[in-house]
Amino acid sequence: MRWAALVTFAAGVVAALSVAQLAPGQAIERVRIQRPASPIPESLFLLLNSPPEYSRAGAGSWVGPAYWPRENPALRNTTAMNWEVGYDERPLNTERIALANLTRDWTEDQRAGVSVSHLVGGRVVGTIPGFFILQVERRSAPAELVLAFPIAPRLHTWVRFLLPRPENDSFYVKGSILASSWNRGQALLAMSRVRLEGNLPPSLVSIRRRSGRALGGFVVDMHSHAVVGIPVSLQRRSGSGWRQVATGRTSRIGGYAFRVPPGSYRVRATLDNRFSATSRTLRVRR
Repeated sequence: MRWAALVTFAAGVVAALSVAQLAPGQAIERVRIQRPASPIPESLFLLLNSPPEYSRAGAGSWVGPAYWPRENPALRNTTAMNWEVGYDERPLNTERIALANLTRDWTEDQRAGVSVSHLVGGRVVGTIPGFFILQVERRSAPAELVLAFPIAPRLHTWVRFLLPRPENDSFYVKGSILASSWNRGQALLAMSRVRLEGNLPPSLVSIRRRSGRALGGFVVDMHSHAVVGIPVSLQRRSGSGWRQVATGRTSRIGGYAFRVPPGSYRVRATLDNRFSATSRTLRVRR
């Protein structure tokens, strides 16, 4: 068993609803995350970006370049990579979630922490700490990799890559790359391209006094990433209750600002009319 040092990947995500061809031999698949019983927005997706020399062969399957034995170039087949997206609600840490979703009883090759890129509107708002485990069939070439990372306080998503071909090290990919080396490398490359796309629910709304009679703050999610372009409402204390006095939207960095007369205020941020977070109360004096 070999333990890899902590590494950071700008990770790429995805799913099986629509497929866009990027270039010859490369595909992106975009999958909506659908967990009705979990606190997940409707506009959240996983993006899976195939390695450059693979293309889509069917649901959950990519095929890559040819391989053959050096002594018999006529005996050819194409490399293959299967992928699957799933979810795990068990109260386990991320490393154990990755381990629990392996499907083969093979030899561990690598395990390490990774950073998965989180995008909103095509812009990276932060990275999510994840974990991967890569295992290989003993004295053979097939490989399996599982990447897991949290997307809600009690929910992980995982992506599994299984590379069944080439079958053993009597084969060379493109006539020169040893089969086992190819499968391990392509599994790691596919994992590094996983991304999460879309706002996660607001978790914290900060509020503070700015210059003059302005107040402002930021809306962030459970990972302290900006929640972008969502409605915010400014509420002023009125007697024993609150009255909405202004509305706006968070900026591309999750910020907001309002000009106000003296009074006591709070700000409420809402996503999909389903998720919300409210700031503390701030008193603005003359």
